[in-house]
Amino acid sequence: MVTRTRLSRSTPDDRRTTIVEVARQVFSRDGYGGSSMSGIAADLGGSKGTLYKYFDTKGALFEAVMLQCCKDMFVDFNGDLTRYKDVREYLIDAGTRMLPAMLESSALDISRLVLSEGVRHPQIARIYAEKALDPADEAVALGLAHFHSIGQIECPDALSSAKQFMGLLRADIHLRAVCGLDTRPGDGELLAHIIGVTSLFIAGNTSNSADSSA
Repeated sequence: MVTRTRLSRSTPDDRRTTIVEVARQVFSRDGYGGSSMSGIAADLGGSKGTLYKYFDTKGALFEAVMLQCCKDMFVDFNGDLTRYKDVREYLIDAGTRMLPAMLESSALDISRLVLSEGVRHPQIARIYAEKALDPADEAVALGLAHFHSIGQIECPDALSSAKQFMGLLRADIHLRAVCGLDTRPGDGELLAHIIGVTSLFIAGNTSNSADSSA
């Protein structure tokens, strides 16, 4: 539990960060349906009024937890696409930034929560899609659109292609981790998976000479 003294002496930004972290722990421990703003305030060591100064609903607090868990996935790798020599280098970089972040314990906790409670609480499934799945697809789509425009890959519908790439990237590695069947693969194994996925994706989205002559 975070003490009331620590919470009261911290800055507003620090208080918000502390609230989000405590809420993440409560959601992971009790589930979304089993948690409440009162319970989170109790674990926080502060009043419910303090909590409501920062988040007016449990859904808003869950959204903040989601954004915090996913922040490492969206380090800007699209800022200067010309720094990549080709689409292969771009996709490998995107994969090595995003897949390890998906396998962090905090991100896996959120995925498990959504998987187990998303049907009963569709708002958390919606937040998960809007704040985690969709931004990842959109980030990759931006890069694919660039490389399509310079003729390196055939992705006229960049967003659909990005969804395909992300599906291949997550594959059973993420699902097995969410289900607790496997521990996180080593860095070498992850890189080999990312390179294999990239090669498969490019092969399926590149015109060959036969296609070009048709």
